Amino acid sequence: MDLANVLAKHKLWLESKGKEGECAHLTLTDLSGANLAKADLSGADLFSANLTGANLTGANLIGAYLGEADFTGANLSGTHLNKADLTGADLTGANLSGADLTEANLAGADLSQARLSWANLSGANLSGANLSFAEIESANLKGTNLAGADLSHAELFESDLTGATLADAQLIGARLRRTILKMANFTHSNLSDALLADANLADANLTGANLTNANFYYANLSEANLKNANLKEAYLVHANLYSANFTNANLNNATLTYANLMDANFFKANLMNADLMSAIFAGANFEKANLAGVKLSFVKFFQRLLGIGWPPN
Repeated sequence: MDLANVLAKHKLWLESKGKEGECAHLTLTDLSGANLAKADLSGADLFSANLTGANLTGANLIGAYLGEADFTGANLSGTHLNKADLTGADLTGANLSGADLTEANLAGADLSQARLSWANLSGANLSGANLSFAEIESANLKGTNLAGADLSHAELFESDLTGATLADAQLIGARLRRTILKMANFTHSNLSDALLADANLADANLTGANLTNANFYYANLSEANLKNANLKEAYLVHANLYSANFTNANLNNATLTYANLMDANFFKANLMNADLMSAIFAGANFEKANLAGVKLSFVKFFQRLLGIGWPPN
């Protein structure tokens, strides 16, 4: 196959708006190791093409059909993939640093160990995708669909996931330090052992989430919904939990020292053996909560606040 000729015809097809030339049809084509840096393949068909180790730096793949294509180890840094279809594509270990994947479809794609730092994934569909051990630092994932995705042990330092959907996602051991997660949906997701220090989870929905042993040091969870969440042995030191909803949540052995619990709702929550030393309780609701073995200072203040004896019956 004469790749240069295919690219030339495709260019003419684009410039003439389909009147001349020919759209590039590279389905099942072996392009492994090919140099396609800055190539214009917008709207091209590369379904199930082999692009392992290919150089696509700065290439234009806007609206291209790349379903089930193999990009293992490929360099796609700075590539334009807006609205591209990458359904089921293999991007294992690929370099997508600074790539534009706005509104791209990556449903079921494999991005394990991929590099996505500074990438724009706003509005993209990554439902069911594998992003385990991926590097996603300082990336834009606003409004991204990550429902059912695997982000186990992924690095998301300082990324923005405002309004993202992560329902049923796996984030075991994920590192989300200083990540923006405002209004994100984590319903029934697994964040056990995750690092969320200094993260902003204001108004986030963590209903039924597994947050066992998660680290929320200095995190902002104000007005977050943690109903039925499992926070066993979670670390919430200095966390802002203002007006958060912990109804029926499990905080067994959790550490909440110096946390802001003002107006938080702990109705029927399990706080057994939790550490609340020096936490701020003003306006908090502990009705029907399990407070057996709770560690706290200012017991008299606590008694006055709840109108109960201590320890609770």
